[in-house]
Amino acid sequence: MIIGNPDKFAIHFDEVLDWGINGASWTNGVFCFYINGKRVPEKIYNFELNTTLAGIDFSKSKISDFEAITNEKIIELANTNPKKFFIEGVLQYGNEYCKGVYPLDITELSDNGINLCLLFMGTKEVLLWTVDEYNSFENEIFLNHEITKSLINLTYFIQTHHSRSKS
Repeated sequence: MIIGNPDKFAIHFDEVLDWGINGASWTNGVFCFYINGKRVPEKIYNFELNTTLAGIDFSKSKISDFEAITNEKIIELANTNPKKFFIEGVLQYGNEYCKGVYPLDITELSDNGINLCLLFMGTKEVLLWTVDEYNSFENEIFLNHEITKSLINLTYFIQTHHSRSKS
């Protein structure tokens, strides 16, 4: 399933039945992000989807649930020294690092040197990511809540799918 617009920002996850073990409680599959049409990560990894999706904060059900970043020093650090921003801030403190900083904390991606973080600035969203263990960084600015809308839609899907599977 793809949630969002892959030409802008989307989350893609699907079960791969051939990767599973019959009768096992885990669900193996693919998981990635699309950022302006580019797949992140490019390589296909075998993810345990329940664990992978647990790394995303599902407490936000509307855009107003996201708090905007107000600390200008954090914004400056993310722009001027993204490695320090990730290693000394996001990785150590996660969501507690600073209001408005939302790590997309996927263990399987981090284990492969791939980390993403959303800086929510109200009308502007900045996605900052690395795919090579902090050797280089990319960022993209989104002005129409592409990221938060995708996270909200993923939350809705997970909550409705999970409640149906328990019934």
